[in-house]
Amino acid sequence: MNIPRKCRGCGAAIVFVKTPGGKAMPCDDAPLTYRTAPDGEIIITPNGDAVHGVAVAPGTAGATGWGYRPHWATCPDAVKFRKAITGPAEQMTMEQLAKAKQR
Repeated sequence: MNIPRKCRGCGAAIVFVKTPGGKAMPCDDAPLTYRTAPDGEIIITPNGDAVHGVAVAPGTAGATGWGYRPHWATCPDAVKFRKAITGPAEQMTMEQLAKAKQR
């Protein structure tokens, strides 16, 4: 069971979901029902997996499951908590950075 907390930035109610990598992902505290959609928003499942989906009403036929919206997607102060990229990557374009990660 996730215990609701308050975001240090905006004060909204959040819960932390443990990811498969063991990190705690801050999420909006209201769970949502979703249907998988490749171009949908990121939704964090109760076991911490990230999936793409669209929110649907509970009980909707074809719903895939339920999860949480990552709080960074709705927090007006999210930029305060992002880690800065330092070093040579600062001069790289996003395309160059993506190619470097693939190597």
